[in-house]
Amino acid sequence: MPTVAFLVEKYVRENNVLRFCLEKDIISFHRLAKYLRQPIEKELNKEVSQAALVMALSRIRDKLIVKNSNFQSSPSLKNIEISLRSDIICIDLAKTSTTFKAILEIQRRCAADPADVLSITQSTNEISIIAQAKYFKTISNILKNEKKLNVQTNLSLVILKFGKEILYQPGFFDRVISELAWENINIYQLVSTLRELLIVVSENDSAKAYSTLFRKLKK
Repeated sequence: MPTVAFLVEKYVRENNVLRFCLEKDIISFHRLAKYLRQPIEKELNKEVSQAALVMALSRIRDKLIVKNSNFQSSPSLKNIEISLRSDIICIDLAKTSTTFKAILEIQRRCAADPADVLSITQSTNEISIIAQAKYFKTISNILKNEKKLNVQTNLSLVILKFGKEILYQPGFFDRVISELAWENINIYQLVSTLRELLIVVSENDSAKAYSTLFRKLKK
């Protein structure tokens, strides 16, 4: 049978907001214990004391703070470069028998300059294209006979560049997403390669997204 401590930790792990608030030590243990008491009692089929819940939450908080401290002091974070690119578009389309030819044409005409941004991601049924706004007309003409699912303009890219040791840093991508979500910044797209993470946000949120990640990852 699971213990009170096990179930409390399970609920916290399954709720990113709770985990984040405990990690930041900005939530009342007693109020959170009242919130968790009913579902935990139901699962255990017995009464659970408020004190037991508060004690379990306190121990989880301490573990999260240590984990956050270890994450923040990681040498791999010190080498992260954060930059911002504006005037970005994102076009999503259905994958058909003709899209491959269209994608090749987009790559030929929109990726001549190595400094240009062009990301093409394919899933089972869809293709997502991230490019600079100066190529919007060119790409639209190439895709005129394709089924577009969504066209988004007025976007920006927050670009994180890092060493490949980040691959072995547990929780890095979760931390990036959580920090932006906490600031109510919507992420339109995420694209990652071995040493880069591209985060697509609204131009209205771009400065806030950049400053948030710079402050939280580089401090």
